[in-house]
Amino acid sequence: MTNTIHRLEERGFVIVTADEHDRRAKRVFLTSAGREMRESCIQIANQVVLELSQTALAQELLAIVPVLAELRKYLDSERERN
Repeated sequence: MTNTIHRLEERGFVIVTADEHDRRAKRVFLTSAGREMRESCIQIANQVVLELSQTALAQELLAIVPVLAELRKYLDSERERN
């Protein structure tokens, strides 16, 4: 995870700061470039899911959509809290 975050930071997608309550911890925030990349990735993923839904996997994909939607809500709410 550290390597991934470091690469994201090098590309300007995140900012890493020390936690104000626990200096051992780090807090990671998306930059505006990171938010744009996130939205772009979501659009691409949506397109892939749309294309896959045209295949025999359509029923399997439909079954996981609610789970993925809940995961996205959770991740979005975590971002808003930070």
